[in-house]
Amino acid sequence: GPVYIVDVLERILAMNKFALEASSATPASLSEIVTTGSELERARQFLLGAHLDTDGIYLTSSAKVPGGFFLRKASDHSESGEVKKLFALSDNSICATDNCRIQFQEQYSLSRAELHVAFQIACGISPEHIADARGTSLGTVRTQIKLLKQKLIAPNIAAITRLVLGYSATFQKLEQEQRLHESREGVSPDRDK
Repeated sequence: GPVYIVDVLERILAMNKFALEASSATPASLSEIVTTGSELERARQFLLGAHLDTDGIYLTSSAKVPGGFFLRKASDHSESGEVKKLFALSDNSICATDNCRIQFQEQYSLSRAELHVAFQIACGISPEHIADARGTSLGTVRTQIKLLKQKLIAPNIAAITRLVLGYSATFQKLEQEQRLHESREGVSPDRDK
């Protein structure tokens, strides 16, 4: 999906081809993408470092992206001795089919709860919100995150997110290629005879 690279001053520095295709005009600032006032304020607080304990935040939906956004720290890039903090803003959709989730669960020997938490984390949903949604304690979710870090060999939540998103994207690409291959095999070369 669309991905935008944003700096602390809310400028859009770069975007992928999906973001270019999704926009009728090239956005120059964060406020052109995150249009809800309260969510824009939360994003600004995150950019300024108000959420030092987390690598990303989930922003609820807006007219531009119905599924919502995930704003995460991308890097601390150094240019001529100056540290430049960069952030990635992406849509919140993870195209993970049931087959993808089953494969991911089996490959990493995850429980159902751990699988659910991994994909929720990748969507940028906070441990507190995951606990509320699952009707469990925050301590339980934190334990599941700790187990995910061990099983996925991921040092932090950002690494879990990258792994889940990468796995989902790769799986989706493989499924598309398989469907294309099957459709080509289904067409007989002698069909015009």
